Amino acid sequence: MRKIKFMSLLLAFVMLFSITCSSVLTSYADEVTAADSTTAAGDTTSAATGDSTVTTTEGAESGEEGEEGEAAIDYTAEAYATPEAKLETMVLKYSNYGYELYYHEFTGEVAVKNTTTGQILFTNPYDIGSTASSASVKADLLSQIILKYKDNDKEYEFNSFTHAAQSSQIQLKAIKGGIRVEYAIGKTAKRKLVPRCISQMRFEEHILSKISSDFERNKITAFYTLIDINNETLTKKEKDEILKQYPIAEEMPVYVLVSDISDKELDTLEGYVKKFTDYTMEDMIADHEETGYVLEDTSPPLFKMALEYYIEEDGIKVRLPANGIQFDSSIYKLTSVSILPYFGAGNYDETGYTFIPDGSGTLVRFEDVGQNSVTITGKMYGNDFGFHEVTGGNMETWRIPVYGVIRDTAVTHSKNVSTVIVDEAGNPILDSQGNQQYDWTTEKEVTKSTEGYVAIIEEGASLSQLTSEHGGTLHKYQSVFMTVFPRQRDSYPLDGITVSGASATYEVEAQRKYTGNYTLKIVMLKDEDADYVGMAKAYRNYLEKEGIINKTVDDSEDIPLYLETFGDIETTQRIIGMPVTVKTTLTTFEQAKTMLSELMDEGITNINLRYLGWCNGGMVYTPPTQVDVESKLGGDKGFQDLVDFTKENNIGFFPDFDFTYVQSDGWFDGFNYKDDAAQTVEGKAALRKTYDPIAQTFNNRGPMIISANVLSSFFEKMNKDYSEFENTGISLGSIGDSLNTDHNEDMPINREDSRKLVTDMLGEVNDAGYEILTTGGNSYVYQYASHILDVPLESSSRLAASEDVPFVGIVLHGYINFAGEALNLAGDYKTTLLKTIENGADPYFVLSYDNTSELKNTEFSDYFSVAYSIWYDDLISIYKEINSDLKQVKNALIDAHEFVDYRVVKVTYDNGICFLLNYNNQEVTVGNDTKIAPMGYLVGTAEEFADIKAPEPEDENADVDAAADDGAPADSSAS
Repeated sequence: MRKIKFMSLLLAFVMLFSITCSSVLTSYADEVTAADSTTAAGDTTSAATGDSTVTTTEGAESGEEGEEGEAAIDYTAEAYATPEAKLETMVLKYSNYGYELYYHEFTGEVAVKNTTTGQILFTNPYDIGSTASSASVKADLLSQIILKYKDNDKEYEFNSFTHAAQSSQIQLKAIKGGIRVEYAIGKTAKRKLVPRCISQMRFEEHILSKISSDFERNKITAFYTLIDINNETLTKKEKDEILKQYPIAEEMPVYVLVSDISDKELDTLEGYVKKFTDYTMEDMIADHEETGYVLEDTSPPLFKMALEYYIEEDGIKVRLPANGIQFDSSIYKLTSVSILPYFGAGNYDETGYTFIPDGSGTLVRFEDVGQNSVTITGKMYGNDFGFHEVTGGNMETWRIPVYGVIRDTAVTHSKNVSTVIVDEAGNPILDSQGNQQYDWTTEKEVTKSTEGYVAIIEEGASLSQLTSEHGGTLHKYQSVFMTVFPRQRDSYPLDGITVSGASATYEVEAQRKYTGNYTLKIVMLKDEDADYVGMAKAYRNYLEKEGIINKTVDDSEDIPLYLETFGDIETTQRIIGMPVTVKTTLTTFEQAKTMLSELMDEGITNINLRYLGWCNGGMVYTPPTQVDVESKLGGDKGFQDLVDFTKENNIGFFPDFDFTYVQSDGWFDGFNYKDDAAQTVEGKAALRKTYDPIAQTFNNRGPMIISANVLSSFFEKMNKDYSEFENTGISLGSIGDSLNTDHNEDMPINREDSRKLVTDMLGEVNDAGYEILTTGGNSYVYQYASHILDVPLESSSRLAASEDVPFVGIVLHGYINFAGEALNLAGDYKTTLLKTIENGADPYFVLSYDNTSELKNTEFSDYFSVAYSIWYDDLISIYKEINSDLKQVKNALIDAHEFVDYRVVKVTYDNGICFLLNYNNQEVTVGNDTKIAPMGYLVGTAEEFADIKAPEPEDENADVDAAADDGAPADSSAS
């Protein structure tokens, strides 16, 4: 006994010594300089493979585990002072192109290091132990995947740390070009060594007789029922009922496990069986076969999926294969998966921001959010009107699949420096052994930098939602991430059925699941490249490299003017006192020529005309399966004359066909709503919802949605007629603005299928020789559209957001001609004009030549100010003013954008031209003495405006520097 106690004490001492050493080593690691902190833990062996290096590591501290898969380290409490210190606990697994991938063998964390710049990005914050959060919140922070699922309509959430890492259910595999991290998130199916049905003789002989403790034996028998029809107390009816449920009882008495036993109680019984008996799994299988019992354990909630990390020449690619997601779909419904929710996160001790593609682009600054919990979400490409459930307000659409984080960091590095102690004569003072004596001091250095990343969703964007999350009271981190919905769900009202006074709803899962990949391209940014302009340039470079956009080739001197006009519309008029529906013209073909001629007479020559409502019923049009030119406008001959006129005068002419929505369905129009319209989950024709600002909800009223399945066939039919006019331009309506699902049970398509079908059709239109104009500007049209109208130039102005930025303008200017909101329809004309200039957009007007008053009593009442005669003079003066300035940068690229004062911005182009814009209602003075008129702007050169710069951020690290001077410990993460 003494020997056992002594060994226990010795073991405890060794463990305490190990922990102490570990703490000392960690403290030492925290004190080293950045230059000394780049070596991974453990012994490494490198093997060159072409341009890359694959590294295997042995004995890495991070991979150590205790018994039964539990971590030897409490990772939720472990705080690292520097990124390098955290990296030392990880294993270098792959390197190429100047990047290194590190892996944490317990948590599944991955880090990527740019060996040229020294920048390190982690999938999870490296200093989680320093945040005062609950254990559950820290588990989320340590997770690379957070998923939600439903079981019997109740939703649950799993994260990869709690439900995979802590059960040793994460595995690493080497793949070509990188690494693959495989997760089994949830409970693994495990058959318990507890017989469900066993003969009385074997149960008592092989289990009960082996248990010497009455307590444990009674505990086991309490969960079993003895079934014996020879029991004299049973009636014949009771025996018949027993035999009906347990036929084996006619042959032998059996013990049956109670049906309502919990998992915890099963674990307890299994523990007793393993502890006291030599009963095996083979014995249990044999007993079940003898009694005819079939084990029907419900599969536990277990979700298998993988994240793949690839190194590419210009960054990192992260992929989650959707077809690799595995779970028991007969029981559970996977509702969402959040991918890398805290990748590259900043925190509220730093300055910086998250970027989200809300409208033109939006920043959410850490210092503006402070320690408040803020969450902003948005669906990529807006609402899917193929579903009943449409939520949100009348917000700007998120049209570009890009997000990221920028952070200003300051890390304190410390090292011990020795100096030789000398006497007054300068001679070294020696100790008794004749050795020199040293004086040790601690030197501290604060390294400041700006760094971050931009993430581009390459695959699966249309099925995703972006979230900008700021922890506030929950945690200190600021991040933005992608959540995907592998199989979307919808609920619809059950007609005539109410629950508690409200209409009952039925939830349905979409038939068509996504089987592609969810892929992110991540570009690391540092110092001068680390801002929202650097993000936009990285995205622009990516699009150009992929062949999606190309530099504009336009020899015209002036910027484009976009003019949109209407054909005819049905109105109700009284004839001899009777209400009669008649076609009323708004702009005839001849009137359109008049408008264009008058503008050209004023010197405006670079004109692009979009013509709505010119065929197939006018403004309330039938599907684009044919071309039936409206006779009231001038018929085929009048339309051909207009085509010829625009060709002769080098005017872009874009007659409109809407391949997304149908305003009217008539006889013999080639449209069958059962086959050609997108359907809802209950088999009805899907409609575009309209937003009611008073009720602040979407009404299920609007035009019918055309299924993406029929786009190509519709274009083929339409083009047989349209091609005869030999016009080279075409407007494809809202095909770049809306993207919808079709639940048709014969040929269902999800939203990603729709995107593919839309781009296939756009490719066919390009191949047919047409120049395409579209609206909205969802990113998937960039490769095909030459002109985009109604591009967002502002954000949704959410309360938690800090600033709008012209992210879309930086990306598109010089590549695709685009315009924002029509200037004459803007609620705030002056602001819209300044936004047009700030984004480098082109001027755009919506005008009608005649009968504009007829629009106010129709569904087009939003066109409240479109009279050509009223806007004629203003259009000319506005165009000439901004053309004289913007034509200087017509083919240039936006190189810089800064906030130089409150509501004052500076935009610089790569040809040296610079714009200063004042959004204030009073004059402002910037730089040395540059005055800008209220709601006005100035144009000059970068050299002329060199003194006008963004204000330098306040040095919030003064306390760090002071602490270093005093020799006191400094906050290593302050900024």
